[in-house]
Order: sequence, then structure tokens, then C-alpha cells
Amino acid sequence: MSTAGRTRRRRILTGILITALASAALTVPTTTQASAIVAGDDLALGRTATQSSEYEIGAPAARAVDGNTDGGFWNGSLSHTAEQDQPWWQVDLESKQKLGSVTIYNRTDCCLARLADFYVLVSNQPFTSGSLADVRNQAGVSAYHVDRVAGKVELPIGRDGRYVRIQLNGHNALALAEVEVRKAAPAPVSPYRNVALAASTTQSSVLDGGVPTRAQDGSTDGNWSSKSLSHTASELNPWWQADLGASKKLTSVVVWNRTDCCQDRLEDFYVITSDKPFSSTDLKKTLKQPGVHSYRVRDIGRSASIGNGNTARYVRVQSALTGYLTLAEVQIFSNEVLVPADVAKHVRENQFGMFIHYGLGTYTNEQWATPNTSPSVFDPATVDTDQWAAAAKSAGMKYGVLTTKHHDGFALWDTASNSYDVASSPYRDDVVRKYADSFRKAGLNVGLYYSIWDRSNGETTELVINQLRELLTQYGFVNQLWFDAWTFAPGYGKIPYEQVAAFVHNVSPGTVIVNNDKNDTVATSDLLEYEDGRPPAGLTDPVQMSDMISTSNWDWFHTDQSVEPRSTADIVAEETYERDHGYQYLLNVGPSQDGRMDKVYTDRLAEVGAALGVSSR
Repeated sequence: MSTAGRTRRRRILTGILITALASAALTVPTTTQASAIVAGDDLALGRTATQSSEYEIGAPAARAVDGNTDGGFWNGSLSHTAEQDQPWWQVDLESKQKLGSVTIYNRTDCCLARLADFYVLVSNQPFTSGSLADVRNQAGVSAYHVDRVAGKVELPIGRDGRYVRIQLNGHNALALAEVEVRKAAPAPVSPYRNVALAASTTQSSVLDGGVPTRAQDGSTDGNWSSKSLSHTASELNPWWQADLGASKKLTSVVVWNRTDCCQDRLEDFYVITSDKPFSSTDLKKTLKQPGVHSYRVRDIGRSASIGNGNTARYVRVQSALTGYLTLAEVQIFSNEVLVPADVAKHVRENQFGMFIHYGLGTYTNEQWATPNTSPSVFDPATVDTDQWAAAAKSAGMKYGVLTTKHHDGFALWDTASNSYDVASSPYRDDVVRKYADSFRKAGLNVGLYYSIWDRSNGETTELVINQLRELLTQYGFVNQLWFDAWTFAPGYGKIPYEQVAAFVHNVSPGTVIVNNDKNDTVATSDLLEYEDGRPPAGLTDPVQMSDMISTSNWDWFHTDQSVEPRSTADIVAEETYERDHGYQYLLNVGPSQDGRMDKVYTDRLAEVGAALGVSSR
């Protein structure tokens, strides 16, 4: 973050308004705003604060975000409601923020016992009710219960949020000296590869959708509503386990706890590692298994890091108690140092490539297939990926990029995330595997296209992460991962780029990300993508241009409206321009409904190769 981002102007309260309110007005929520905004990480300071009512001689909500923790009422820095059922105070942080903690300062001149049995509530959407029960049941709200506050209390939050409310559970007045909402500290960045992200995971049971993959999604968010926590049923010694696929030298295992409640469920557990499969789920037997190393952890708090110098393929987290096992994240760091992808080398060695748009749209004659189109329409007699590879090679291309899932959400592989895929079609075969095998056999590199926008299944980070794990671990090394439509519907607020990019680079170090987000910045892509026209000369960032072989201006998927290819001279001129400027050129050729590329296109590609002197290179 820049210095300007870390330092905000401090607002100065110009005075304290003491107002006598009519008793009829005491139940009306009052809104006040302090006049200055803050330095440091207190996100609440100077923000708009409201409360359920105001004490009759004046104690507005803004006093609890004025930067003054003085707890004496007559010193003018205490917010105070009237006595009522379930009084509340809340602050609007004005935008969604990653929250680390909320610190609450109590009144000190008297009445400390009033601040007892209350909830801290966090949401990205406005609270819709004054009823505590209703707000706790509101979708997307996290509730953190506090028994009692003496002088102050600090609560770990571990989620993003815009609105923070403090609400008593009973009948009383609510008085607050100050409420500080702190930013979450950036997660420590390890120089080593987190091999848990690519692992195959299991657990002893699953409760309420808390599947084991949620503890390997790259997010340490500890809030249940974020759908990023694994969760077992209540049982004897519940466990979560990762198979790394091969034995690896480990440096550490970091276990992250839930934060919205129930932290004590992870107060006594073992981290167990082994090169051989665990022969039992019984904790005592597992601890005695030859070759097993175990580390007992108590009182984890937010997270615990266990140093580890052993080799292991299997890593288990197992509770020593009877109860639930809930995990926000398990990070397993190997001794593999993460090295950024060499983007310049990738462009240099893969200057010319084949884009392959193929899927439901091929069979519905649509560039964007209608959402929820039946998989039954995907019914080719064959899919001749060897022909695709031969056509690419004849043109002098070095790699391909296949649309594994377009905006319609239909996957060309058998995804475990849903049944909207090729396995549910009459064809059934894994098109991604056939493509990858054919291109590698022809000496060509493999790239994959993936649409973040999913018009049939909806967009969630969980879906994106789980499907990318499949694509990046089941088909060999992926040279290029081409994202599309991130900004069409979901946006970066819903699917965070940083989490997805870090996931990709950990699971598949060396994979280059191309993100067609139209933002013209390498902050959200390794390459600047030009889909809508020739990039200008002189760009210093790595650049790719994607183009169509068709003379139509919008003919990615081959349909019965597809037209003749562009001239050989036109394609050669474009390829030459991109190569001369050090840019990458990706030319789309869509296969037909028979699973082959039309002869008129493959002939044109061979002519392009001849004109470029492919045989002499």
C-alpha cells in the first residue's frame, strides 16, 4: 500500500452537541458523522455511526469513532443510547474491507456491567432489522458473542465487511467509549510453495457443505458465511487429510482456525505426516504407525505454524477430542522456492499460437450458448484433436489454447464440481485430455481458456478454485491459462484476482496468466491482452493479440454462419507485425460440428506456414 493509502487526514471534532430530546424521539435511530478521517488502520475512525436511540442529554453515536478512548461520560467522548430492548450501535466503513479485529472500549466512570452479553455483527450489506434475532439470521451476517467487557476487549474477525454493529442481548442502555475496527494484517508471504493447494483432500465426515477442499482454497478467511471452511460432524477424533501426490520435503504446516465462533473446537489437535498411507483413522494407532511424525498443538488462537523438516506425502490434521473439526485453511509448505513465471521467455518461445473455441456454441450455432442448454446437444461422432494439432503445426504455431469452459458453464472435462459437463453428454470423452495429449504429441505446448463468468452454475470462488485445481493437476503442465469475462458479471469484488492468481502460481509454478479484463494492466494479468484490435507499437509490458481466422468480426465458435478465412497475406502480415514488436499472436480456428477443422481453414493455415517458411525454420 502507498504512503498515501496508509495515511489519511485526521478529522477534528469541532464540538460536542448536548441536546435534550423529547421522549417521543428516543426510539428513533439517530445518525451523526464525525468531521475527520483518520490515520492508521482504524477503519471506523470518523466514519458514519448510528445507534438505536440517544440518551436524553445527548451522547451521539459519532463519539465512539472520534479517536478518544476516554470512558468518562462527562468528558464528552461516550456514545450512549436510551434504556431499551436490544439497543445497538453501528458504523458504516463506506466500502468493503478485509477486517482483522474489532476493539471495544467500555465506559469507566460507572456501569461497566452494562456492557455484557452482546454481539458484534459484521456484514457487507446493510442490516435490515433492529431485532437481534433477525439480524443474526440475515444472510451474510457473522455474529461474535461477548460475555462481558471490563476495560476493553479485542475480537478477531477474519472476514471482509462494510457494516459493524454492537448490540445488547437484553434490556439496558448501551454506552461505548470507542470502537476501533482494524484492518486485517496481510497474510505472511512464504517464499516456498504451498503444496496443499494442489493436493487431493479427504476428511472423516462433512457437515453442512463444509467439504475438505474449502481448507485448501488459498483463503484464510475464518468466517463460516464465506463458504471457505471445512467442517466435520461431531465425532471422536475427527480428521482432515491431504495427499500431496508424491513425497516432498516440508518446511512447515500452518493451520488456520475459524474466527466467527467456536475457536475452542480447535484447541487440541495433532498434525501428523507420513511418506506412506495412514493405515488407520484411529488416532492412537496412527500415532504409533512406523514412519509417522506427529506434532501436538494446543490453544491455537488464530493460527499455528508447525516447523517440519521431514519428507511426507500424507499430512493429517486430527483432533485429540470428541467434537467438530473446523478448518479455515491448512497450508503445507515444501522446500520448493516459488519462482515467478518467466513471461518474456514464454512470449519469445510461444510467439504464434492457435486459439480453439469449441463447445456447446458449436452445436447450438451461437457465439454465446444459451445458459442451461442441455448437454445432450454436444454429440460429435468424433473429436479429431490430432487434426487440430497438425493444422497448428503446419502454420508454424507453437502452442494452443482450448476453451475448457465458456460463459455457458459447460465443461469439456468431467468436473467434480457439478454435472454440467462433457461426461453428461452423449460424447462423454474428456476433450481437454484428448487436446492436451494431441498437442504434446505434436511437440506443441498446451494452454487452457477458462471463463470466470458462468451463466448456468453461477460464479463462486469455490467453483473457480476447484475447477482450476482439476485443470492444473490432471493434464500436465499448462503453459498459459487464459481467463475471460472476469469483469462482465462477477467482478473482482466477488472473485478476488489475488487469491486466484496466487492459487495458480502455487499449484502450477511457471504457468503464465492471460486475463482478458480490458484493464490494460499487468496488475491483473501477466500479459496485456488485445482481443479487439491490433496493439499499438512501443508497448513495454508483455502483450498478446487474439484474433480470428474468419473474415467475420465475431466468429470464434464455428457455426453454420461462419464464413471464409482471411487471406494468407493478411494473416502473415498480422503475425509478422506481432512478432516484429515482440508480441504474442493467438489466432482462433473453431472446429466444426464433426469435431474437425474445416478444410478451407486447415489449407489456409498450411499456406500461412509456407509463407512464413515453416519448413526452413
